[in-house]
Amino acid sequence: FRPDWERFKADLRFGLESYGGAVAGFLLHRQDQFLVAYFREPAEVGHYAVAYSLIMMMGILPNAIQAAFLPKVTARYYQDGEKESMTPFVCRVMMLLSLAIGLVAAALVWPVIRVFYGAEFLPAVPPFLLLLPAVIFLAGLSTLHSAMQARSAQRWISIGAGVALVVNLGLDLWMIPRWGIEGAAVASSSAYLV
Repeated sequence: FRPDWERFKADLRFGLESYGGAVAGFLLHRQDQFLVAYFREPAEVGHYAVAYSLIMMMGILPNAIQAAFLPKVTARYYQDGEKESMTPFVCRVMMLLSLAIGLVAAALVWPVIRVFYGAEFLPAVPPFLLLLPAVIFLAGLSTLHSAMQARSAQRWISIGAGVALVVNLGLDLWMIPRWGIEGAAVASSSAYLV
């Protein structure tokens, strides 16, 4: 057994570049909830948590498709330079699928929250609706992330996540004290679209 140090260095670089984006993404998904807890009443934290957890459920299907898509894109890129890219087609399909899911979710969010959480959680509906455009956009972005990872360009994903994190923090600090959970939702949607 002889270690391949060049491969090890390349894999380590890939992992470290990806890790920054993972940390920034985690913080991006959580910081608005922490700031809502800091600036607002506990009831608003609960309403926002419900809206955010329902929104995150909408990402399950796009994330599963991305996980299936990444190996195929990577193989195609390294075999033939991806002369016939699948990325634009899959990106369009993902965004259309997410749009359809989003329209259904927008129509059903009020009765779902009323039935499963109770009328006291209906203030979660506006933040849910304000987060919806970003989730639709993120479905297409997840496809682009797969294509970028296939090209070992994960550094740009990490940089983008870092920029979005800073934008979200600034908007959260400005909007949450003024507009509460609706402000948090607008700040998050805006940051995701950066």
